Amino acid sequence: MTTFRTILGYSVATAATVPLVLAGSGIAHAMGGALPGSVYFTSNSDSITAHIDASRGITNCALFVNDGHPDNAPDSGWSSDTTITVWVAPGTYTAALNCKEDGSAEWHNVKQEQVNVPPSLIDQLIDLLETGSS
Repeated sequence: MTTFRTILGYSVATAATVPLVLAGSGIAHAMGGALPGSVYFTSNSDSITAHIDASRGITNCALFVNDGHPDNAPDSGWSSDTTITVWVAPGTYTAALNCKEDGSAEWHNVKQEQVNVPPSLIDQLIDLLETGSS
């Protein structure tokens, strides 16, 4: 039901406007699990970690790591944590974070990039710039 109010001489449909304002502000997304707004990867001497922005709500995600060999692709399993870690041997990997929205069985590739374990000096500098820590 729409309620009309007169504000400064104009009729305004308040009930119809409020949900639109909430959806545009991101508050509606925070109530349920939408895809993450941002994701970044960090690595150290024996692991790769995905850092997930949960400002749109908690999402069901899994971190997949592949070193180019199809039989050797460890993954984290599905989780609603804001950080997900996979333990790996030193090397170069392709890390991919796949997520499912609430109520959906379909997954989406949210971010995929090459990650070095242990991180190179350049990788550490990028991590420092992105996160404030290496």
